[in-house]
Amino acid sequence: MTKCRVCENNLTKVFCNLNKTPLANSYRNSLDEIDKEIHYPLKVFLCSNCMLVQLPETVVPEHIFTDYAYFSSYSSNWLKHASKLCIESIRKFSLHKDDLITEIASNDGYLLKNFKRNNYNNILGIEPAKNIASFANENNINTENIFFNEETSEYILKKYKYSKIIFSLNVLAHVPNINSFVNGIKKILHKDGCWIIEAPHLLNLINKTQFDTIYHEHFSYLSILALDYLFKKFDLRIFDINKIPTHGGSLRIFVCHQDAFYKENKSVPKIRDEEFEFGLNNEDVYLNFQKKVDIKKNKIIKYLENLNDEEIYGFGAPAKATTLINYCQIDKFISYIIDNNITKQNKYIPGTKIQIKNIDHLLLSKPKNILVFPWNISNEIKKELDYKGKFNYKIHTFDFE
Repeated sequence: MTKCRVCENNLTKVFCNLNKTPLANSYRNSLDEIDKEIHYPLKVFLCSNCMLVQLPETVVPEHIFTDYAYFSSYSSNWLKHASKLCIESIRKFSLHKDDLITEIASNDGYLLKNFKRNNYNNILGIEPAKNIASFANENNINTENIFFNEETSEYILKKYKYSKIIFSLNVLAHVPNINSFVNGIKKILHKDGCWIIEAPHLLNLINKTQFDTIYHEHFSYLSILALDYLFKKFDLRIFDINKIPTHGGSLRIFVCHQDAFYKENKSVPKIRDEEFEFGLNNEDVYLNFQKKVDIKKNKIIKYLENLNDEEIYGFGAPAKATTLINYCQIDKFISYIIDNNITKQNKYIPGTKIQIKNIDHLLLSKPKNILVFPWNISNEIKKELDYKGKFNYKIHTFDFE
């Protein structure tokens, strides 16, 4: 019997079953490799005790994150987001120049480099992917190439002392041993420090049927209801929450030690109330999600059939494209996918024969219909196409309910 990763309750309630898919970012180099792909179950459960929605660990994290294809700096919107977050954090917490600023899963240094530009040089990135950590260090962003957990937190504390501010943006959902991770945060967080989390809000995933955001890298799907339970175990608490538009509707969550001086902002009980009003304390809301997914799947297939176009191009090859294309089995509709990330170009979407090309290929072909898979940045993509592409086209997204 599979156990909950937070409270060890038996997991018996299925939230969503998306069959088997390859790892979302395991882009193949050739068509010959398609028969060698391993497909893993994408079956998500609800813990009826702590209400955490979770994907059991069927893949060793090192197989996902050791050599990673996602570089944060390829998204201009994300870079603007990071720059703004840096300035807001300096002001909100009155950071001193010698305060240790840490980011866990720091990727290529996209956030920490903003602190360096503002003369905050006591920075530390923690990044498990060897290729990305090496890139960050080559660009003078001090980065430790390790998986962060309770054990490695002791190494970090001994070498760097306590962190005044810790960032983990779109990270907590990627952690299989979430108890170890949170306990590690508790150990390295300064007594007056703040841990800033950003994560997609489960309420939006359910409300807008964002099933394509489910893939093997995401072990947990987070609500304040479930996080309150988790943080209480480690004498941590949420004292502020901001709603942010990233990834289809996320929360920026501010966490401190239980006895820290921070007062709880009125936003915290407000969002708790929103979750209760939506029904996140009611199992039926979770157990009805599969029906919503299957309805949306059928809508997507009919939508593409009605386009009646032999030359549909995709734009963007994020992890969510792998889930959506494989579960809906719509690869037959798509000629190519365009992506600006050179590490993905000329490779193939996992589980399909769809090749990833650069934008020049699209500009030469001038397709009438373009599917945007990273629907959360569709406006950014449209601006790029309007600037570079002087031809008539129509953008399509699947962010409808």
